[in-house]
Amino acid sequence: MKPEEIDWKEYEKITKTIYETLGQRTGVKVECYGNSCKIMGQSGVEHQVDVLTSHSDGLHEYKTIIECKYWNENINKDIIMKVKVIVDETDANKGIIVSKLGFTPDAIKVAKFHKIGLIELREPNDKDWKDISIPINIKKDLPVTLVNDLKTYTKPENLEYLMGLNAEITKDITEFRTSDDEVYNFHTVFEDFRKEIFDKKEVGIFEKEVNYDNAYMIYNKTNEEIPFLGFKLKVEFLYQSHEFNFVGREDVYMILKAMFEDKTLKVLNNGKIKEHKSKD
Repeated sequence: MKPEEIDWKEYEKITKTIYETLGQRTGVKVECYGNSCKIMGQSGVEHQVDVLTSHSDGLHEYKTIIECKYWNENINKDIIMKVKVIVDETDANKGIIVSKLGFTPDAIKVAKFHKIGLIELREPNDKDWKDISIPINIKKDLPVTLVNDLKTYTKPENLEYLMGLNAEITKDITEFRTSDDEVYNFHTVFEDFRKEIFDKKEVGIFEKEVNYDNAYMIYNKTNEEIPFLGFKLKVEFLYQSHEFNFVGREDVYMILKAMFEDKTLKVLNNGKIKEHKSKD
């Protein structure tokens, strides 16, 4: 469930589930939760509580009343006193209040005096993200192909003419025409060969030589056709080491802070609960 879909009923269920999970380590058992969860008072009146837990030391059983408040405001001292009255009225040994947004200063003072536990249980906010970020480093050898050499063949007089033009293949001369009047793109021919070598995944240097009769290179600036005899292409296939660095985030669902115990936990979406440490 996404945080924006939480309501007070779901908040109670989340609290119950957290205490069940933590109880697997500490021996705490959830007795009940929700509207049907009630505990009998010494006055003979039943009190509805949100979550009721128990644990035993082998000789005695201890009960804890948990009140959940999914409110969009800080919890005041009146709620503290309400829980204190229920604890005193029943055979419960402790009371805890779980709040979405925390508590007023007076509520904290009263709770500390009466030994009522205060828990802040909320969705992660912008300040939390730096603490739940995870550096990710991946090193991987990736296949690459490199064009090591390209040579075109032409007659000496045509070579001198090309040198005079200071023309570069695939830049100033991008196409050539063969004797059957088909026009080819140098770059496309080279890329097809490079892809062919890449798909083989064989480490090494590979050459391709093509010879023509009556073929012509086309000079881009003037469309002039210059006779040539063919070309030779050399391609190398190898694996190069690459390093990738990312910043990921733990899949944190809720942050739980026990105010008087100086302990903060993070509840993950997979149900696991871990200690939450600030990186400050």
